[in-house]
Amino acid sequence: MDNPLLLVMACILLCTVVRLALRRRRSRIALPPAPPADELPPAVVQLLLGEGKLPTGAIVAVALDLAAAGRLRTARSESGGLVVAAVEGACDGPLRECERLLLRRVEQRQGGSEWMPASALGPDKEDFGSWWQEFEADVRSEAVALGVLWPKPDRVEKAAESSALGLTGLALVYLYYRIGMPLVLDVLLAVLSLGFLYIPIDHGTASPALPEPGRKAAEWWRTAGTEGRASEPTADVPTADVPAPAVETLPENQAWSSFGGRWRVVEVGAPPVPPFWGEPGALVMLAIPAVVPAIILGAAIGPVAAAIPVALFAVLFGFWVPAYRRICALPECEAFDAVVVRRWTGIHRAAQSQTTTVYYCAFDDGERAQAWSFKVDRQQWAQVAVGDRVRVVYSPRWRNLRGLTTPGSAQI
Repeated sequence: MDNPLLLVMACILLCTVVRLALRRRRSRIALPPAPPADELPPAVVQLLLGEGKLPTGAIVAVALDLAAAGRLRTARSESGGLVVAAVEGACDGPLRECERLLLRRVEQRQGGSEWMPASALGPDKEDFGSWWQEFEADVRSEAVALGVLWPKPDRVEKAAESSALGLTGLALVYLYYRIGMPLVLDVLLAVLSLGFLYIPIDHGTASPALPEPGRKAAEWWRTAGTEGRASEPTADVPTADVPAPAVETLPENQAWSSFGGRWRVVEVGAPPVPPFWGEPGALVMLAIPAVVPAIILGAAIGPVAAAIPVALFAVLFGFWVPAYRRICALPECEAFDAVVVRRWTGIHRAAQSQTTTVYYCAFDDGERAQAWSFKVDRQQWAQVAVGDRVRVVYSPRWRNLRGLTTPGSAQI
């Protein structure tokens, strides 16, 4: 094709036609007849109100519905926060899978405390992710089975859309090499403008468009469906200091702790950095740059020149000794009982683009306002979960973790 602009416009037209065909194909999917809006489960209602994305408020909705059925106890703290408590035998009998997951989560997180904040069930980094994925997947499957949500796109849809977008991208690259940068910027702006017309397409993962029954049910719940929702608890729990709202996402540097049966929010900082100035390794690193130049200068110039790096090393050694004494004054090992309040991972980038996963845990001892954070190995990270009671052995001298022990088990 002589004119590269025509090629790009043809690819844009092809991409638009493919997307419209996919949208038409999806609209013809046969969905089961949807039940009345007031008969939808609370979690499905939250999914519809979120336009296909399940909010964490679904936890509260399901908890209140379980409380109405006697499967869970709920109350309000003095500050207005929602607190929940497990009921013995709550998992017995018929339950939706999302309800069973929520009850198990409550039993796991409640520990030995009488009440726990509902927000402790919500986002807490990695431990929340696996549980929430199962919860959300079950709610989505139930919504699809009830005919109020489109199913996820199949392989044909994904392959057709990816191919059309990839072809358009190749055409833009071709246009860049044929015309140059100034004109291709104008074309890119035109493509982006046209993209807003056809980008929204049902994906079933982020925020899919609801089918007609789902849109009608969501509209009904936004207007006339408030009376059908589970009632809020009225009892107060004076001993539970839980802030409102009921379910909130704590900041990255905070986490819930249940140490001693009393729930509170603790700060989660970065793991301590091991001391460098004052450790023997630092002395070795000082000695090598001093000895090597001394030998070279002594052989080339004389002993007077060789004394210069040696004198500099002696001065630095005088500053190193007090730091070494302060480190040695600290105990080699200490131990304390704590509860795991957070687990997370990080990526360490080494040379030659190699990456290594680094594992961390935070522990609350019930006394400090800030949790203890340490780097742990993969085995330790995998064998503990948020809410587990552990005994932490660490070194105040070198600021690292020496061992973890769980009740009734050997050292991890």
